[in-house]
Amino acid sequence: MSRLERISPRVAPFSIGLGAWLLACGTERVELGPGQTSVPADAVAVIEVPSNSRGSIPEPYSLDARMYEVLDSPASSYESRARPLPLSSAELTAPGAEADGCSKADFLFVVDSSLSMRDRQITLAQSFPGFIRVAEKTLGSSDIHIMVVDTDGRAPSELLRRDAVVDDALCEKMRGAGIRSSEQGESCNFAGDQRFIVQGQPELEQTFACAAQVGTDGSDFEHPIDAMLDALSPTLNDPGGCNAGFLRDDAILFVTLISDEDDRRSDGDPADWQTELLARKGNNSDALVLLGILADGNLSDGLCRGNDGAPRLQGLANSLGLVGSVCADDYSDFFQQALGWLAARCAARL
Repeated sequence: MSRLERISPRVAPFSIGLGAWLLACGTERVELGPGQTSVPADAVAVIEVPSNSRGSIPEPYSLDARMYEVLDSPASSYESRARPLPLSSAELTAPGAEADGCSKADFLFVVDSSLSMRDRQITLAQSFPGFIRVAEKTLGSSDIHIMVVDTDGRAPSELLRRDAVVDDALCEKMRGAGIRSSEQGESCNFAGDQRFIVQGQPELEQTFACAAQVGTDGSDFEHPIDAMLDALSPTLNDPGGCNAGFLRDDAILFVTLISDEDDRRSDGDPADWQTELLARKGNNSDALVLLGILADGNLSDGLCRGNDGAPRLQGLANSLGLVGSVCADDYSDFFQQALGWLAARCAARL
């Protein structure tokens, strides 16, 4: 079944001019070769890791104040605290024992599937080779799970109330279920039957690009937080669930939210979202990092001009990780910096 079949009807009106412009610039799909990357092959994250780091995580640093900002708190005023990445610290090029705290990592990508997201999805796919290479070098992860979900679909509680039989057809309709087929419904060639990528996946970059370009026919009423929490819920992760086996108690969870709008429709507020997300990891904040690649029109140096930004999502991401601009031309530097910060968390877990 094609993912197009799970999409809710679009109800927001668009002018003919805007629609024509979006169609003209939003039809490209990226295809990555096995050796293609968007950052230099020797790129590594650099970050101070204190020797007595248990329970003491260094502050995150911003590589580029225009690309993304590190925020003090989820308050109404979002001011930049960007500062240079320290270059005097040791490079984590061969983490091995230093990063054993993250030998297992579960990576969840929640990707907005609304009309304006085509170019952002392409940027994500192009940035992924650099992301995964730096993850392997910096974290030393030897056992990874990678799952992509979009912001569309029907709530698990609604579908399971009507049909208790969980199969692929039901999962294709379900919000928060991992994506394993292309926008057109073609297989992304996952190595196994699960709805997430595992260590050793052949042609990893191509497989991720296939799943991450979720399409732009999703509802304008995005629910990225609901999708994230559903994806990590016991309903979907317990044996027999759509995402069974993805979320592991002994792995660090690395969530990336990618959207060009704020979330005004998911249940609750940022404080509720933080509480629920932490509960998915047993309230262990050291085992969780959240990145927000978000609209930033509300920030003084934001790249997304002409929009209201995403203060609710920024507040959540700031409380648990880092915030970057969805309008950046490349997400590789942001991922590299975030992974370096995560390496410090991993060292603290030893």
